[in-house]
Amino acid sequence: MAQKAMTNKRIQIRAILGGVLLAVPYLLLFIAGSAWLYQNRMIVPWAGIALASTLSGWYLLRSLRHVASPPMVQPDLSWPPLGVDAWTDVEKLAATIEAENIPFGQTEKLVDIVRRVVDAVARQYHPEAAEPWLETPVPHLLRILELAARDLREATLSYLPGSHILTVGDLRRLQKLAGMANHSYFWYRIASFAINTPAAFLREGRDALFGKLKSVSMDAAKRWAVGYFVRRVGYYAIQLYGRHINLDDARPADAISKKSANMADDDVMRTAMLDREPLRILVVGQVKAGKSSLVNALFGEYRAATDVVPRTDRVEPYVLTRDGLEQAIVLDTAGYDAASGDTASGEQTVRALLAHLHGCDIVLGVCSAASAARQADRKFLDAIRAEFQRTPDRHMPIIVTALTHIDRLRPIAEWNPPYRLSPPEGPKAEQIAAAVETVASDLGLSAGDVIPVCLLPERIYNVEEALIPAILDYLPAAQRVKYVRCLRRQRDEEYWQRIWRQTVNAGRVLVGKLRGGR
Repeated sequence: MAQKAMTNKRIQIRAILGGVLLAVPYLLLFIAGSAWLYQNRMIVPWAGIALASTLSGWYLLRSLRHVASPPMVQPDLSWPPLGVDAWTDVEKLAATIEAENIPFGQTEKLVDIVRRVVDAVARQYHPEAAEPWLETPVPHLLRILELAARDLREATLSYLPGSHILTVGDLRRLQKLAGMANHSYFWYRIASFAINTPAAFLREGRDALFGKLKSVSMDAAKRWAVGYFVRRVGYYAIQLYGRHINLDDARPADAISKKSANMADDDVMRTAMLDREPLRILVVGQVKAGKSSLVNALFGEYRAATDVVPRTDRVEPYVLTRDGLEQAIVLDTAGYDAASGDTASGEQTVRALLAHLHGCDIVLGVCSAASAARQADRKFLDAIRAEFQRTPDRHMPIIVTALTHIDRLRPIAEWNPPYRLSPPEGPKAEQIAAAVETVASDLGLSAGDVIPVCLLPERIYNVEEALIPAILDYLPAAQRVKYVRCLRRQRDEEYWQRIWRQTVNAGRVLVGKLRGGR
């Protein structure tokens, strides 16, 4: 041990001596130049020029820090509430880990970081588990590490200059040399004050400015790398836990094998399938509220039965194509009556409608302005909200309500659209605006989500003017609901396909061993 310490000391002495010998010519030049400046009374102008040049260079270098900002990690807008809550936990954990001094040379520290991040995400999806991160399947954990490491590599290459040249060994050697150089430089600074005091003061000011900038830049780069890795691990953990991506998604672009190429083609096909998947609009409401008439008005032609006796006793699909809406499936449903909450048949109808919720992106409610009985509507909407509170890993469909039969509001004899509702002009507009506010309050909706319409064939009003635009305004949010719905369905299908392949492969191995044992 003592011999090793003696060897290190000799190395340090040799390094210092070598540094001094290398610095002697420049030191002599510095002394001669300083003497010449002093003799010719140029020391003050030179000091002013040096100070101005140093400050200008420092300002320019500092401004470069804001030109190339490091890559940041943003949450996916398609995440349901559970994913958003998990991301909030990841952000808090990233801020905590960024403040810690993480030694990159200690692998166990990095492994612990991954465990902490996965645990924070898994706790949202498995709150009942004592150690939630242990509920992560091994392939998922490996996939998270693979994707996060790949993204960190690409970000490092684009953000940290020279990262593709220096090896880990180079960084360690530079760190040791920097320590020895700092020791030698300290004694040089002390000696320079005795030789040339004005120049020494200028150099100290310059070093203070640039040294601080360098320290800040290095610390910022380290914090960025740690925070970026933490957030990427959390991002992919949420993607996998929430079933937004599959184990084989996001293959590296440089994969060249035939198998990888086939998987990439499958990825493109899957994305194309998602894009082709039509929106699904579920039309719900009480009996006689005007659901079928609304479907007819949406299509602009006769599509659904509107007889005196309701003929829709099951979900009836229609394909809708309009400007701004490439394709949608409108599902006309059986109506629930005003007393549906008190009858077995009513309860069965509501349960049947709830069964369709997870396969729909927009719920288009139909409520009559001519009826004050809205308890069944409120109960059904509350059932929707409760259903998605129980399943926060899914998006709740967008809810828009069409307020029908506004032509029956007082004064009944008046019908002279269009009506201005904000602020209302005239008695009829006042009644319509009041009905919108009342229905919104009764159903727990915002007034902007209740659209007053008239659906009589000779009096169709506000469908094209307001109801369709309201649906189109919610289209981006409805698309997110659709994507999560489709990804979950594909994930479920691939889950069972994977089990089948594993079972078949295990059977082949077993048969091979049995044959080999004969």
